[in-house]
This record gives sequence, C-alpha cells and structure tokens, in this order.
Amino acid sequence: YILVTTQDVLHGFHVPEMGLKVDAVPGRTNVIKTHTLQEGSYQGYCSEFCGVAHSQMYFTVDVVSQSEYDQHIQDLQTENESE
Repeated sequence: YILVTTQDVLHGFHVPEMGLKVDAVPGRTNVIKTHTLQEGSYQGYCSEFCGVAHSQMYFTVDVVSQSEYDQHIQDLQTENESE
C-alpha cells in the first residue's frame, strides 16, 4: 500500500515502470494497492504541474524483500525508542 497526500497543491504521483499513477489532493489521502514481484528501484515523478519546483520533483520507490522490509521497520522502531 502506498498512501498519497499533500498539504499544498495538486500533485501527481507517477511511477510508470510499475504502472502506478494517482493524484495527490490537498486534505485527502489516496491509496494505491500494488503487488510487485520484482525487487529493484523504480523512478517516480510528479506528473501534475504544481509550481516552480515541479521539474525537480523526482523520487524513487524501492521494492525490497520481506526480510529487508521487516528489518527496516525494526530499525525505525529502535530509532524512535531511543529519541
């Protein structure tokens, strides 16, 4: 599941290689449910003109194994407990 939201203006969450695209609407959360079998890094970008920084709105979606994801969650929990 990928939760998509924004606090400012309309954006477009788009990861073409994964076939994912949904609008990010201020004050609303949209959900993308996907099941990706191939691990890797996938390039995403904002597909809705959203202002002067629009051309710099790139991101990466990393698909990892279940064990790597579980370790990441455990590391985040440990980090939060130490704060």
